[in-house]
Amino acid sequence: SPADPITISGDGITTGANGTIVGGAVTLNSGTGDVVLNGATNAGLFSSTGVNFTNNGTIGANGVTLTHSGVVTLNNTVGADSGALSITGATSITDASSALSGTGITLHSSGAISVGGSIDGLTGAVALTSDTSSVSATGGINGLSAILTGSTTITVGAVTTTGGNITLIGPTSITLQGDLNAGSSNV
Repeated sequence: SPADPITISGDGITTGANGTIVGGAVTLNSGTGDVVLNGATNAGLFSSTGVNFTNNGTIGANGVTLTHSGVVTLNNTVGADSGALSITGATSITDASSALSGTGITLHSSGAISVGGSIDGLTGAVALTSDTSSVSATGGINGLSAILTGSTTITVGAVTTTGGNITLIGPTSITLQGDLNAGSSNV
């Protein structure tokens, strides 16, 4: 049944375009290999570990955790609408135009973060951190609060928070491509 957990382990995991995964909890452990999801995934909780991660199919879950040591490429919607969305450990995170959502969003990379789609933290905070490179979030950010930390540049579209601060930390340059609206708080 869809409420039962699914765990897939192997040195690399790839699903076909029609390879939908549906489970109460979906756990993918690719070891020293990559995860490539070409089909849709629907789960209570979704987690994935490994080197590189690519989703070409949608991911819908009550919470999403990606812990990958390589490149994370998001080519389709990732929604954790009743839970948090967390992507950590990556050397870079790239999302050309797909929507990201969750009741709090954390993207942390040792390298560049580039998100072209919308980022909706719903009722939670949004935090984007690059340890050694740039942060770009041009599709707009909504959340309780927003913190963007980059060691070189920050490029950001419109940012709207529902009560928390908007904080931009540490870059050599900041480019605003939209309005910053912190509601009743500080920018």
